[in-house]
Amino acid sequence: MRKFFLIVCFLLGGCSTNGSFENGINDFTQIIKYVNQQIEKQEWKFGLFQENSLTTEKIKQLYALDDTIASKTVVYLSISSAQINEIAFFLIDDTMQETVKNAIIFRKQQLHEQWDTHIDGAKELIDQAKEGRIGQYYYFIIGIDAENMVNYISNYS
Repeated sequence: MRKFFLIVCFLLGGCSTNGSFENGINDFTQIIKYVNQQIEKQEWKFGLFQENSLTTEKIKQLYALDDTIASKTVVYLSISSAQINEIAFFLIDDTMQETVKNAIIFRKQQLHEQWDTHIDGAKELIDQAKEGRIGQYYYFIIGIDAENMVNYISNYS
């Protein structure tokens, strides 16, 4: 019976060893692969994302974070440097949330300085970025289909 349950669970996609936003994600690459699949199928309008997260050093630079938070953060950027698409997940506790919110404000200012005069609609896209808390993570998502990504991670298990 247990074998039957495991097979059914696997086939329905209800069992995951990847973790959850409530209990901790083991591998964010599965999430990014799903997002890129939706983009390739033209279901979502993001530009394709790099398959690897930025290094801790790069995250510290872009978000003005210390090692404590940066080492628990994953950030994925668009493959094309001419597109404004970004997904960041910060593993935090309640004491870190304000620090992360300030880091996102810092990042948005950087993006405005970099893109506002170069890409039509950049200011609006950056200003409409999605952010919030889900389980143990605070997320920050920039892109045309940021709302679809929020819906996906809200239902992720």
